[in-house]
Amino acid sequence: MSEKSEFNSPDYHQYKEDKNVPYSTIHNIHNKRVFSTDQAGRTAHNSVFGEQYVGFKSPDILVQFQYNVSEFDVVKITANTGSITRSVNTGAIASTGVGQGSATITSSDSVRYRPGHESFVIFTSAMPDSDASVTQSIGFFDNNNGYVLEKRGSSVGILIRNQGIDDFTSQEFFNVDKLDGTTGPAIDFTKLNIFRMTYGWLGVAPTVFEWYSGPQLSWICFHRYNIVNLQINPSIGNPTLPICAEVKSNADSLSNVSIFTGSWCGGSNSDSRQALPSDRLFATSNSKVMTSTEETVITLHSLPTIGEIENFVHSEIAYLCLASDGNKNVVVNVIKNPIYSAALDFANVDSNNSSMAISSNTETITDGTIVFAFALGKEQSEYFDLTPLSLRLRKNDNVSITAKTDGSSNVTVTVGWRELF
Repeated sequence: MSEKSEFNSPDYHQYKEDKNVPYSTIHNIHNKRVFSTDQAGRTAHNSVFGEQYVGFKSPDILVQFQYNVSEFDVVKITANTGSITRSVNTGAIASTGVGQGSATITSSDSVRYRPGHESFVIFTSAMPDSDASVTQSIGFFDNNNGYVLEKRGSSVGILIRNQGIDDFTSQEFFNVDKLDGTTGPAIDFTKLNIFRMTYGWLGVAPTVFEWYSGPQLSWICFHRYNIVNLQINPSIGNPTLPICAEVKSNADSLSNVSIFTGSWCGGSNSDSRQALPSDRLFATSNSKVMTSTEETVITLHSLPTIGEIENFVHSEIAYLCLASDGNKNVVVNVIKNPIYSAALDFANVDSNNSSMAISSNTETITDGTIVFAFALGKEQSEYFDLTPLSLRLRKNDNVSITAKTDGSSNVTVTVGWRELF
């Protein structure tokens, strides 16, 4: 068979294998257009003038467990026999004992959905053998939506969770590679492995599930969830979600079972600009006469929900303007999640367009984490660009700007923030 007739064969992937045409370059053979594809069938794209489109890995989630399982990085929830620990050998461990229990580790940050950009999550996991009463899950999900690698007893599969409804596909029905050794290497899910999930959403863009099999074969696509041109409803209800690892057992469980994970990364392939067109900018201001007691001037609160939808939108403080007019210097602190002397009254910034609420109540505070501090002169005004510090508010977080002075001073605080929709 001639090379030209081979090219005209309907199975061009076989042609590429026969002729060793590399996946990583773009070719023009016999004046025919040949697309560069990777191991998952994703094609490269060029502009009308021939420039190749290039994206950069832009992480929203970076979690590591070699030091600890830190509340700065994750939210930990356990029930009954559930526990969360760390091992120098395996990283974070979510476990349950005999009987009913659960343990959930969820990233504090979420993957920010950027329309028209591919998003990804990369993680490691090991799922030891268990009985049928135990479920081990890891992936990009919450209680309502997500893409999940899940083990139910001895059956491993992919779970698509759409607005609280689960659709489980077991390993034997993986539609690209069953990872059982029949078409490539076999995986051992009980050992620590690296997985990647990529998705474009737009409601129905395909979701690709991959396993890193080692340097020789690199990434192997084993399942593709594709509903393009098949239905009206989107694949999941919300594409902005955290990475989560979870183990659950019911009352029939007879053994201790864990899920192990080493580290997580999630984000999108986009540019590295700080500001995006989807950012929403807001600001507020307040003035108070301050004395020697440290008290709040302004408090920002990230709401638990936006309308009826759980809030996964993060906000970042963009700038701070401070002014003092008094007889002594003033110390100003920006404090995250302090304890207040009394409950604060919050007012939504914009119930239709914002994920934040504000309070101008004057209360004393204890505890919390000081994330920025400055000393003003008796009569001084200053502007601070806080964008480089990434002072982020996640759902239910509070950030208070407080002030105190050894004399008396009228202090004005203006704070602006970006909501990362």
